[in-house]
Amino acid sequence: MNTVAKELQVYADSGLRTATDWLALGRQVTDGIAPRSNMSWRGQTVDLFSRDQTHKRAKSTRTK
Repeated sequence: MNTVAKELQVYADSGLRTATDWLALGRQVTDGIAPRSNMSWRGQTVDLFSRDQTHKRAKSTRTK
């Protein structure tokens, strides 16, 4: 599963991903934690987080 934008692949290869990318991988960035790094991409500042700044996302408790 490749969730990383092509332009951000070099960062993903070194273990840094956006919060959205981590969420797609089943992990969630810990609330209130500062990003490990940030970069400018498509005119916006993008926060990047490492795996140790995340935790496993809780499974849905939704019932039918």
